Amino acid sequence: MSKSATVEADVDVGNVPTKLYNKTSTNNLVNLALETLPRMLVPGANLFCGELRKNDLTPAYDRKSSARYTLISLLGLARARASKHNVEMDIEAVYRELVSYENVLSPGDLGLQLWLDHRLGSIRAEAIVNHIKNLLRSSDWHKIVTMELAWILTGLTQHNFKSGQESDKITDSLVQYLVSNRTAACGLFYHLGNGMRRRFPNFASQIYTIHALSRRSRLAGDKRSGERAMAASQHLSKLQRANGGWPWLYDVDRGQVVEPFEIYSVHQDGMAPMAFHELSAATGMASDEIVNRGLKWLYGENELGANMIDENNGLIYRSIRRKSIQAIVSLHSRTLMSAAGVSLHTEPPPSSLEVNPTCRPYHLGWILEAWCEGNS
Repeated sequence: MSKSATVEADVDVGNVPTKLYNKTSTNNLVNLALETLPRMLVPGANLFCGELRKNDLTPAYDRKSSARYTLISLLGLARARASKHNVEMDIEAVYRELVSYENVLSPGDLGLQLWLDHRLGSIRAEAIVNHIKNLLRSSDWHKIVTMELAWILTGLTQHNFKSGQESDKITDSLVQYLVSNRTAACGLFYHLGNGMRRRFPNFASQIYTIHALSRRSRLAGDKRSGERAMAASQHLSKLQRANGGWPWLYDVDRGQVVEPFEIYSVHQDGMAPMAFHELSAATGMASDEIVNRGLKWLYGENELGANMIDENNGLIYRSIRRKSIQAIVSLHSRTLMSAAGVSLHTEPPPSSLEVNPTCRPYHLGWILEAWCEGNS
């Protein structure tokens, strides 16, 4: 069994707060993020690590993820700083270090970089936006996952807003593509433009696109984007589990959940709140109840009754997941069953589940984005 599949037996169960989604509980999340993120910087690299785990708190560079995690962490830290929190880190110095890693940035990462660059004062924005637009002109959009298209839209929307214009031709084309090619009849979003995986997106595809379209609606006055974001969020919220957990994999042709697990903490306290807060700001749609259900899952109203916040180590555990062999079998069998139209209403016994006691920096970055009041 791999190290990541090992789960310590002493994860805290019970003893959870009775009051949630109030200023105290969300401030506690913000404070934990601000205290832990500096410990996640990799010595010498000046980038954030891949993850920390309960029994291994030494940050290490992750070639695949560190650059992206750094972008997201800096977005959150910059927002926290703008909202007058004490941020004991030279954000600009870390951002300058990213120039050395730009060759590993994906199209979506460039969207995140553009958003961050404007938040830090529009340092390299023109070069980044030209890179994005050249890439979009030369790429097959069908092959770019929806999550990354959403990040690109967020970056371009931010760039247009900071430049004093509502939109531009390529941003309009991207919105039209998301609305026409990536939107299923149920309102949820496809994973790709074509192919077998198209109809089976994950939660990230949904929530980042809701966020991007909501931001587009708010900053560019695009009513259609706001309507699409609302339609997606309304169907997605119907699929939220009774305990508040956000399921992971969907069949959007059928408008239903394929595989709930892993259920990730960052969806509960970071990504969903971030997107629903943006949606509320853009459209006026009430979302407090939806967000509150997700936070209750984090604090122990979940499948294992586990408090996912490890205050002693300054971590928020990554997820509740099926144990390794069950996870593989369940993912493939349930996907095939959904494709065949078979009902999937079954719940795993708690004995088949485990807590993943790791924590990744982007999780804490999105907490800051969701709960700090700062600039756009």
